[in-house]
Amino acid sequence: MAAWLIGAVAICTSCYMRLRNQMLVCIMVAAFLSGYVLISNDSPKKAKDTGSSISQGEIITPVNETDVKMEVTIHDKSSRQKMLVTYFKGEDSAGKVKTFRSSWKYGAKCMIDAEVTPVATATNPGQFDFRAYLFRRGIEKQIIVDDKTPITCTGSSWLANIHDIRSGLIDRTKNHLPGETADWANALILGDMDGLSHETIELFRRWNLSHILAISGMHVGLLAAICYFCLYRTGLMTIEKSQWCLVFILPLYSVLAGGAPSVLRAAAMIFCGLLLVKVRYRLQMTDMISLLFILFLFINPAYFYHLGFQFSFLATFALILSGKWLKGSNKLLLLIRISFISQMAILPLQLHYFYLFNPLSLIINLLFVPYFTILVIPFMFGLFMLQFLSLPFMDILSEMFTIVNGQIFKLLYIMDDHLYYPWVTGQLTSGYIAAYYVLMIIMFSFLDKEKQTQAFISSILAILILVFFSGKAYFKEHGYLTMLDVGQGDCMVIELPYRRGIVMIDAAGPAPFTQNKNKIAEDIIQPFLHSRGITEVDTLFMTHEDADHIGSTERLVSLIKVNSVVVSPYFRFPDKLKKVLVENEVELGVVGQGYVEIGSQKFYFLSPREDQKDTNQNSLVLYTEFGAAKWLFTGDISIREEERIIKDYPALDIDVLKVAHHGSNTSTSEGFLKEVRPSIALISAGRKNRYGHPHKDIVDRLTKNRVDILRTDLHGAIQYAYDDERGTFTSFLTYSRINKR
Repeated sequence: MAAWLIGAVAICTSCYMRLRNQMLVCIMVAAFLSGYVLISNDSPKKAKDTGSSISQGEIITPVNETDVKMEVTIHDKSSRQKMLVTYFKGEDSAGKVKTFRSSWKYGAKCMIDAEVTPVATATNPGQFDFRAYLFRRGIEKQIIVDDKTPITCTGSSWLANIHDIRSGLIDRTKNHLPGETADWANALILGDMDGLSHETIELFRRWNLSHILAISGMHVGLLAAICYFCLYRTGLMTIEKSQWCLVFILPLYSVLAGGAPSVLRAAAMIFCGLLLVKVRYRLQMTDMISLLFILFLFINPAYFYHLGFQFSFLATFALILSGKWLKGSNKLLLLIRISFISQMAILPLQLHYFYLFNPLSLIINLLFVPYFTILVIPFMFGLFMLQFLSLPFMDILSEMFTIVNGQIFKLLYIMDDHLYYPWVTGQLTSGYIAAYYVLMIIMFSFLDKEKQTQAFISSILAILILVFFSGKAYFKEHGYLTMLDVGQGDCMVIELPYRRGIVMIDAAGPAPFTQNKNKIAEDIIQPFLHSRGITEVDTLFMTHEDADHIGSTERLVSLIKVNSVVVSPYFRFPDKLKKVLVENEVELGVVGQGYVEIGSQKFYFLSPREDQKDTNQNSLVLYTEFGAAKWLFTGDISIREEERIIKDYPALDIDVLKVAHHGSNTSTSEGFLKEVRPSIALISAGRKNRYGHPHKDIVDRLTKNRVDILRTDLHGAIQYAYDDERGTFTSFLTYSRINKR
């Protein structure tokens, strides 16, 4: 009800009151904040209705199919909630996939007898939160179906026919154009990027070129220009009939191209502009985009969190506000100014979501946007239409494109190898985003008044806000230690006060049966480091050579600069790992006794003293102090090694114990606890792991000795913030009071 009221008030206000552009900005901000309030009243929770149940609903999205799974969203009839239905493909699932392809249609009525499962959530800072992502799309439940799940879907809606046409066009393009050309045609015309390699998509992302692949205003504008030229300039139709054709073509194309918010926004603006011309009504561009913005949120408030929606409207609105500055520029200068304004408009959100920005991408965009805009996209539109004629010279044209495009991408890869220096700021917070946009609005105001000097100063101040944010860590007296939730493994990141150094202890790899061996490095460790503004690790201590402690090291050193690796004298480097470390110019250090000093922080080595002929027993045991707290990191040592440590260091007294071997009952003995007397115990273990860690005896023993327990399997990532006098523990997930005294 609140959404209807806010939408009605905003539209009436914008339509019937004569407001200046500055007031229209206020309307957009009000609508934006209203959408935030409406959607953010609740936070994503675990599904309450779990267990076996029969769900009846209607499919409300096209099928999203990848190499490993098929997904569709249904609207449950009884609960009136959206549910994500996922089918993971197996080796013998060809028959089931064929059945789902034929029955999972937009608008189909489905009956599913399956278990409703909770959606996985992020448990680390910086990690992608799948539960929040679905929640913001209105989806709170998930159903995983397999080959034995009773599921029947019948019928479809008229939208299913359009999606079938889109699938047919994609398949036809694959069959009538050579492989690489077909992949690019489907990506740039129909928004289907399944044919492009992961390396290509990642390369575009790294250089802020993803907007070229996402069907947006550029693609819609080119299509409109091509259609207008073919219909009117060739004399086939009058200008009026050509415009009416565009009125019908653009909505159809926006659906065939995937229906992303960016293409819908672009098509809607041209569509509305043509209709206004027909009815002879003048409406300023700021009015039009403001009304469309409100209308989109009114129809689907979930668009508020869609990155394509945010980026598209922000960039377009910024270009409209800077219209006077853009007017009169020559073609090269116009391109530079458009690229600059677009990047400035979305920069804070980019830093908020992705934590980094590549400054040289501004130059790369000046080279590659014209290449795609003037050559590739029109060429793809031409080939796409010519394929229906089956002309004999199609292969020649495709081969020409493949050769030219291959050389262009060789240049981009060379630039990527030598010029990729991203500016990693960390996750930009709302206060800095607000301050930045206030200065941006001031800048646009000066540009509108043709006061370019004042506009330049405003833009410099806006950038200085971001620079200040990225450098804050170097002025903070607080240090931070974060035990990441990496499942059944260990990984700790230590940020010393005033950013005097970054230290890591272990870099766990994924479980042995996981197909993606880079998952933890790419999805947990690197996002966390970038969210904290970290691009370089001074020292990585690898306690021992088990994969659950060092399995992500190979990938990590290629993602983040690691200056040195420190191991015990009895650490045996795997050949592949050692080669990767040497190739990435990582200094290899071996320590026995004494300590290593990093940024005035001393790490003392207590073990091993001799080769125990066992990787766990040879774990590197570290002692250090963070502020007033004394810490002991124990790797995977057993009771025997614990006894040797308290024998060699009888005065050893600690505050925080990183429990050995993930809480296995082979360590953390009663005698050891009574000697070292910790107050806090940290346990890194996987949820429902097959080893039963942490063992019940260990939990009971710690509780008996009045030791507070923090566990990654219960609390997610655990962070300790400290200064010279005190420290505070926080957990990423809600702290369970069960473990409190």
